[in-house]
Amino acid sequence: MMHLFTSTAYAAGLADVGAGTAAPIWTAVCSYLPYCGQGANGVTIVTGILSNIILWTIGPAAVVVILYASIRLITSAGNDETVRKAMKEIILYALLGLILAMLSDTIINYIFALIAGMVTAI
Repeated sequence: MMHLFTSTAYAAGLADVGAGTAAPIWTAVCSYLPYCGQGANGVTIVTGILSNIILWTIGPAAVVVILYASIRLITSAGNDETVRKAMKEIILYALLGLILAMLSDTIINYIFALIAGMVTAI
């Protein structure tokens, strides 16, 4: 029976994980993980799925926060402090968070493409 944690550490590249050439610990881990037998493509697929889940969570949350700020803006009755807080602090930060989330998804995809060998130059 294979134990998940061994006393010896092994290093494997992305192409070796699940491709049959990695250390025995990876074969034990791959029996539990989806897409593991595909090597570097499996890592890219799982990372893409996780980043899409995060983006599909952040996107609607940003829309809800912007709607909340819009309601505060409408109900402010001209109060400068409430208008400033709704416009500057809430809407601006929600938009910045959404932009950073999209940029981070692009950066993650680029880095994994670079590691997997699909991209050759910066």
